[in-house]
This record gives sequence, structure tokens and C-alpha cells, in this order.
Amino acid sequence: AMVRPRFVSLFAIVGVFGVVSLFGALVLVPWFDDVPMPSAAACPFLDASIEVGQTAVRSGCESGGFGLTTGLVLFCFGGHATFPEMYASMAADQRPHFDRAVDVGVSAAGMFYFLAAALPYYFWGGCTADALTLNLLHSSPLLGSVSTTAILASTFCSMALFYVPVVRITKDLVKSVFHSAEPNKLPSHGEGEEDEDEDEDEDEDE
Repeated sequence: AMVRPRFVSLFAIVGVFGVVSLFGALVLVPWFDDVPMPSAAACPFLDASIEVGQTAVRSGCESGGFGLTTGLVLFCFGGHATFPEMYASMAADQRPHFDRAVDVGVSAAGMFYFLAAALPYYFWGGCTADALTLNLLHSSPLLGSVSTTAILASTFCSMALFYVPVVRITKDLVKSVFHSAEPNKLPSHGEGEEDEDEDEDEDEDE
């Protein structure tokens, strides 16, 4: 396997640390800032998604955001492409547990994504920035810095798993090109005689 199991385990630990850091920062925000914000409160300018004069008013379900929401959900679960590589990197005695591990992992990730979407909107309403870490940095530089660093480390570690299938395919293509470019090797005199002797022995057995 191109990614050794111990490296996959290390990437997983970094990823869990990033998730726990972000969720812990969201839970601790009320101790560092006055949240939830009142609906009439003016939004601080954090990024281009927040317009001048916008308030923290909260609205119900908007059909116009269904497409964007679907795209974000699909992006969050884009790691499915790495499952075959992870399965190939597992030891034979661990592979029977792969299905259960995937079910538990995907369910836990779905619950985390739901809470990571619901809590910020409850805290900041319409003032929620496109990047959640910007709100955390504004509410608490300490919480924001820790969560941002953890998420960046988790992202960089997960990128290696995404690149492995691409590297494997490229390696196989290059190998096939060079292999086809090599001249066909004729068998040596000794090898030909051995093959003929084997054929004669097979005929006699028949």
C-alpha cells in the first residue's frame, strides 16, 4: 500500500483533534462572548458574505439555499473516494470490521456537521460568516486561533489520502508506457530447450 497503516492512524488522530477542537470552541463560546446575539444587533464585518447594516436576525428554512446546502453536504462527505485506499492499507484481520467502522464514522461525522451548522446560526444568526473560524476569532481570539490551527492541520493531513489514488493511477500509467516501449525479449537458447523438454514430457504423460 502507498499509505502505511500507521500513517493513516496518525492522520486520523490529527483529524479527530481538529473536530474536537472546533466543537469544543463552539461549546465554550458562551463563556467568552455574549451569545446568542440579539436579532436586532448589527453584524461586525467579517467577510464579504456580511453586508453593511446586516443584523443577526434569524429566519426559517429558505428554499433558495437548498442547492448550496446540498453542495456543501456532498463536499463534506467527499472523503468516500479514499475508502478503497484505506481498505487496501488495512491488515487482513481488520478488514471484516471496515463496514462497521464506516457506518460509525459517517454517522458521527453527520452529527458533527449538523451541530457545527446549528450552533453557529443559533449564536450569531445572520452574522454567521462563511468561514466559522472568523466568528470564533471575533468572539475569542484564543478559541479562534486554536480551532483554526487544528482545522488547517486536519485539512493538510487529509489531503495526502486524496492524492494517493491519483499517484497510484499515474504510476501505473507511466509503468505501462515504459513497459510497452521496451523491446520484446527473445528467450535464451537454454530457456527454449527447457520449454521444449517440458512440452515433450507433457505429451508423453498424455
